[in-house]
Amino acid sequence: MSSTGKTGKHTTLYLHLAALAVAALFVQAFVYGATATGAAKEIALPYKATTIDECIKEKECVWHHFLMAIQTPYLNQAGNKEIRIKKWEKPVRVSIISESKDKYDAAEDYIKQIAPVFPQGVAENKKYNFLVMFTDDIEKELSSEFKETLHHMYGSDFALETYKAAPFETKCYYIHAHDSRFNDTIYTYLVFVQNDIPDMGDCLRRAIYTGFGLLDITNGPMWDGTRKSGQYSKLELLLILILQQDYMRSGMSLEQAKHVFDKIYEPTMKYVDESGVLNDNR
Repeated sequence: MSSTGKTGKHTTLYLHLAALAVAALFVQAFVYGATATGAAKEIALPYKATTIDECIKEKECVWHHFLMAIQTPYLNQAGNKEIRIKKWEKPVRVSIISESKDKYDAAEDYIKQIAPVFPQGVAENKKYNFLVMFTDDIEKELSSEFKETLHHMYGSDFALETYKAAPFETKCYYIHAHDSRFNDTIYTYLVFVQNDIPDMGDCLRRAIYTGFGLLDITNGPMWDGTRKSGQYSKLELLLILILQQDYMRSGMSLEQAKHVFDKIYEPTMKYVDESGVLNDNR
């Protein structure tokens, strides 16, 4: 990806969403500050690991965190038959729009960390399906420049209404769309970051990770401060790598995903050891 810090604000939103124009989308929105990990310390954990390095070598620990990352209520797998795997099936085409090189570079760095564990490929492209935009006014972007495109994508003003309905002011808003007609394949992901946000790094860390199909898990029981380091942990990247394996398909049930996980965990760890793909991360 280019390290150029400035991209024209009025870049046209090119998205391959013809199929979505006539479909009812199942859309999931994430407003910064929400978490699915709050109950993690209140239950008996089904693994022995106490550190991230130990966790990635223990299958039960990795599976537990995979459940966290797909927003599954803990230890209640029998009650979650409706949960489906949602993932990208095609390359991610990224565009970062910012008038600040420092902000551009910060977003690009998080994306570059994920690229090596994303087999489908990640590259910068003006015809993007993954947008990170820095702006002075998120609501203005949603209600003006992006209004028509977003309405076309969702069939309503869903994105704007969701943003305005947040119970607190958010300066970090991210949303992705997937189509249940096509086994919940993710097609588009949009991140809007307000320029005056005080915790930009934390926003970008969560928003970009979520964009690749999994929920932020850094409020989990073994976290060691990595969240503040500007670097994804080995565990977070391993979960992305597992999700993006060919055998893990969009639309799979939790039961199907567990069967695949059990089959691919050891080969995936062998690849990790031989390739060193996680060596630069903690």
